[in-house]
Amino acid sequence: LLSGLGLLADVLRKPKQGHLPADRIGKALCTCEGEHFSCSTAFSENSSLIQLPRLASGTAEVSFGELTVDLRGCEELAENCHLALDCSFGHLTLLIPRRFRASCAKETTFGTVEVTGTPAEDAAEVLLVTCDVSFGQITVQYL
Repeated sequence: LLSGLGLLADVLRKPKQGHLPADRIGKALCTCEGEHFSCSTAFSENSSLIQLPRLASGTAEVSFGELTVDLRGCEELAENCHLALDCSFGHLTLLIPRRFRASCAKETTFGTVEVTGTPAEDAAEVLLVTCDVSFGQITVQYL
C-alpha cells in the first residue's frame, strides 16, 4: 500500500528533471520459466497468454494499471499449483479454463475479488489462488 501511494505521489508531483523515470511509466513484463510464470504491470494495460505444458506456480502484480492473465494455454496443473495475485490501484483479471477449478483465498483493503462463471462439473485439477487487493479489483473468470 505504501509503495502504491509512493508511486501515485511521484505521478502527481511535478518531476524535478522534467519527466518521470522510464522504469516507472508503462512498465509491463511477463515471463515463463520452467513451470512458473511471472507477470507485472505498472501504469499500463497488458494482456498475457500463459503457454506452459504444466503450470506449477505463478505471480501477477498490478500497480495503477490493468492486467489480464490468460491460462488457456496451460495444458495441466501440477499438484498444489499456487498463484499469487497482487493488485494495488488497478484491475487484474485471471482467465481460467473450465477444466480447472480455482480455490481462492482473499485479503482485501478497499478492494474486491469477484469470481464469474463456474468450473466444469468434472474439473479435477485445482488451482490455489491467493488474492491480495488494495484499492482495486481482481476478477477470476472461467472460460
